[in-house]
Amino acid sequence: MSEHLFEPSSSEQITATMRAEMQRSVGPAANDIIGELAAMFVSDIPQLIEEAAVAFHDQQMVRLKEIAHTLKGSSSSIGIRRFAQLCAELEELAAVDRPTETAILIEHIRAEFDAVKQALQLFTTNN
Repeated sequence: MSEHLFEPSSSEQITATMRAEMQRSVGPAANDIIGELAAMFVSDIPQLIEEAAVAFHDQQMVRLKEIAHTLKGSSSSIGIRRFAQLCAELEELAAVDRPTETAILIEHIRAEFDAVKQALQLFTTNN
């Protein structure tokens, strides 16, 4: 896994996936629900990402796994698939001793969250 090869998702990719997932789950009310959930997601997730970084730094791998699981679930619930996938990978890495990969993955999660935040802000502004 190389830090230089990671490119966050585009706003268009994030929005399209999220909208499709939510429409499958809740139907025509998807846009309204996405707007409500987006605000909570954007406000809650940065703290959890920081907690994950601290848990990793402090070698609290059980806590890191718990946080990664929470991040995965939160993002899955609103159709943020790539972010959820990265968090699932972090959850798995927390169970093994691969610190370099774990550190890089946390940075990828931060970068993907920045892309998600931008996409959600654009989505809520335009809907």
